[in-house]
Amino acid sequence: MNDYILTPKEMYDIDNYYINNLSIPSGILMENAAHSSANIIKTIVPVGEELWILCGSGNNGGDGFAIARHLSEVYNIKVGWIGDTEKMSSETYFNISLLEQLDISVVHIKDETLIPSIRNKYVIDAIFGIGANEDLKGLVVELLKVVNQIGNKFIAIDSPTGLNSLSGRVNDNTFVCSDTITMFAAKCGMYFNDGPRVCGKIHVASLGVPSKKVINKLSVPKYLCEKKTIANLIKRDENTHKYDLGNVVIIAGSKLYPGAGVLSANACISSGAGIVHLISEDYNSNLLPEIIPYKIECTEGQIKSDNIEHIKLLIDKADTIVFGCGIGDNINFKEIFEYFIDLNNKNIIIDANGLDYIDTEKRYNKNIILTPHLGEYSKLINKSKDIINNDRLASVCESASKLNLNILLKGPCSIITNGEKSIINTSGNNGLSTAGSGDVLAGMLGAVLSKKDNLCENAAIVVHSHGLIAENFAKDNLQSSLTASEIIKNIKKLGSKY
Repeated sequence: MNDYILTPKEMYDIDNYYINNLSIPSGILMENAAHSSANIIKTIVPVGEELWILCGSGNNGGDGFAIARHLSEVYNIKVGWIGDTEKMSSETYFNISLLEQLDISVVHIKDETLIPSIRNKYVIDAIFGIGANEDLKGLVVELLKVVNQIGNKFIAIDSPTGLNSLSGRVNDNTFVCSDTITMFAAKCGMYFNDGPRVCGKIHVASLGVPSKKVINKLSVPKYLCEKKTIANLIKRDENTHKYDLGNVVIIAGSKLYPGAGVLSANACISSGAGIVHLISEDYNSNLLPEIIPYKIECTEGQIKSDNIEHIKLLIDKADTIVFGCGIGDNINFKEIFEYFIDLNNKNIIIDANGLDYIDTEKRYNKNIILTPHLGEYSKLINKSKDIINNDRLASVCESASKLNLNILLKGPCSIITNGEKSIINTSGNNGLSTAGSGDVLAGMLGAVLSKKDNLCENAAIVVHSHGLIAENFAKDNLQSSLTASEIIKNIKKLGSKY
């Protein structure tokens, strides 16, 4: 996994390291970034178009001025900029001066009356980059409003103006870009909250300097998920037995939610598990015949003692335990939970109401993965969604580190972390916002993580597969018609079509 992701602070630290520790002049870094960005723009904008480049007076504006120069022979370039030359770095001032010497059209936008009439199709946003957040004020807001009304196609340099590159929060007037050309590595905020909506396709421009060693030295490891599917993880030897492929015990479902356990178990057997037991208070007739069911009986919210003893026997033989899907809050699973939660010879997936049993003051084991969505995670750590969304990645990393386990925070861009490194998955679509989708994912995890180490990396591949099914379903079907049952039906295609 080598598609790195950085926070804005980490990017500044890396810049400073090149300049101060390796003595690479900042002007060279700016020139290299502009050259790389210009080459990317040439793949997006047809040659010969009129191209407006909107710049600020900071270094992001400096990139924009340099890009204008690189593109001036193949496009009709016009530049508009806001700010003050007295606030420019020497590199930024050098690049705007070159434009004037080369007779490239430059308009200084000092007030609203000087906002140009931009009627061409393409606009490059090089106003603020990652140096600003969503709290914009003054003339830049009026500029964004005017240009937004024209409905042009926007391409951001480094980051859309008005996007918080850490949190993904945006200003109401932020350009919704078709493409974002970011420097060195993608930034966290491009994947969370409104980041994906305003960034469009993300391209990474080169600074012309070695990257991997410096990133590893100066940042907390964060990556995009590898483009692999569970087919890469469940390859079978010819000489194999069902017990070699994973014995999974799923404790899920209830009289209130009888379908949850069924979806999880069906997904598990369909994802390659050798044998699957479903332990449930109730399940419906859609349970596949390959699943071995065990119905538990409860009295006043308590599981009968003979049931508990049998469940313990099944747990002892299991490789993986999936706990919590659809159990609701009406059954006391405490004795069962306490029996398996400290076992370190099994991989354990905890979802939905199973998360209610997690003690956030305790340290667990790295063979455990929690799979909350944002609401469940908010309840788990007793913090509001709003606070979490200020820096979602840091919050999840901190929780995983504190609890000493893995967390898969589900969402439009799911985060998988063990507290030391994090992986962000970008596959999927809003078709996954459907009842039972999380139950299916838990079952898929149960199958694929059986007898596997590296839970963080392998769980990320399962999440990527889950999202890929949704993407490919939408190619031939109405995206919103995706159901959890359809996800299960399409698991088998991960080995071929996908």
